[in-house]
Amino acid sequence: MNPVSENPTSSQVLATAPRGEAPSVARLRQSVLVAEDSKVIRTKLVSILETLEGVELRVAADGLEALALARERRPDLLLTDNEMPGLTGIQLVRVLRNTWSRLELPILMLTANSATETKVQAFRYGANDYVTKPVEAAELRARVRGQLDLKLAIQESLEARLQLLEARKYQAVGRLAAGMAHELNNPAQFTASNLSYLAKSFSKVRGILQSTLDWSRSEQARLPFAAQLAEQCQRAELEDILRETPLAVDEALEGIRRMAHVIRELKEFAGDPSAELSELELNQALCNVVEVSRSTWSSSVELFLQLHPEPLIVRAAAHPIKQAILNLLNNAVEAVQSLGRTGSVVIASVPAGDGVEISVSDDGPGIAPELQSQIFEPFFTTKLFGQGMGQGLFVAHAIVVEQHGGRLWCESRPGSGAIFRIWLPGAAAPGAVSNDRVPSIV
Repeated sequence: MNPVSENPTSSQVLATAPRGEAPSVARLRQSVLVAEDSKVIRTKLVSILETLEGVELRVAADGLEALALARERRPDLLLTDNEMPGLTGIQLVRVLRNTWSRLELPILMLTANSATETKVQAFRYGANDYVTKPVEAAELRARVRGQLDLKLAIQESLEARLQLLEARKYQAVGRLAAGMAHELNNPAQFTASNLSYLAKSFSKVRGILQSTLDWSRSEQARLPFAAQLAEQCQRAELEDILRETPLAVDEALEGIRRMAHVIRELKEFAGDPSAELSELELNQALCNVVEVSRSTWSSSVELFLQLHPEPLIVRAAAHPIKQAILNLLNNAVEAVQSLGRTGSVVIASVPAGDGVEISVSDDGPGIAPELQSQIFEPFFTTKLFGQGMGQGLFVAHAIVVEQHGGRLWCESRPGSGAIFRIWLPGAAAPGAVSNDRVPSIV
């Protein structure tokens, strides 16, 4: 724990994660917000709770300040007095319960009134537990630790279940994509073969048809047979057929070639969701993700690839890593689209130490500082209800950090877009995942 001053001021952060820590490390720390109007009691509460390992303390001098701090960054636990100026503890609980449930934000009430009615009222309006003043240090630490441990256990269970569901979903998507690619590949192949045959056949008879058309227009067209032939050629629009047919066949062949390219990219993207870890060239994986997702961003986003000129090799499972990159790309595209204008997204790759760094940057609205600590949490989203479940960044974080031993973090300022960076250990790096399959995340 960081040293704590004897007289903590309101809004003071008493223990924080070291600057620059990876998001996965910061998420292990739990935040406790203490709301108490008495300076003496506030100092005592801090002196008791600062001994809890892995806990970050913030303090507020009244209910209104506590509400502002909670809205700025949701704590993992709120410890609030009941009798406070501006906004009482009960009122504070009622307001916060409009945003967060008992599971999302546990609340411990501090009350000098031990009457049953007061306790029942606290529970009725959303408190998880209560502590009677004057507080006993051991009891307070035990109740706070119990609530924090319970919240962490619930969150870990929820994340595990969610990751399992997402893994199964992406496996199903992978199998579906591979099946579709296989089914489309056969008709695309014979359609291309038939078009090639038509092109060759038409080139053989084109000369005969052109000679016939020319002869029907010659001086000999005065003969009755020639006049009839000229009329038939005109009725059949033979001149237009001779001009347009080669163009139509060439355009159809180009379309089939584009379909074949998309099918190959789709098959490569789908891969085998349960495949073993292997050496993966990231530049090729990035290009594959861009090709497969082109229809989702081509109308509203200019996408630029700034890839390192040399191959960048990591040891990874191709399908999950591509899914993580696709999630970041979709997030960037949605950020740009939210502004209602054409914007740009840049995907870059560079060597970084004994690994590789991928960045996905956009010129969207950016992310407010108070939200950046929550963006990798499950179900967190800034979209309107029904427009998103807040799983994209959470799943990307699980894939990169938990499955592959990498790092994923965000750099953003409101109004200046956002940059999401992935770091993965190189294939020969000491920290590279070395077991044969992707580690289980459930």
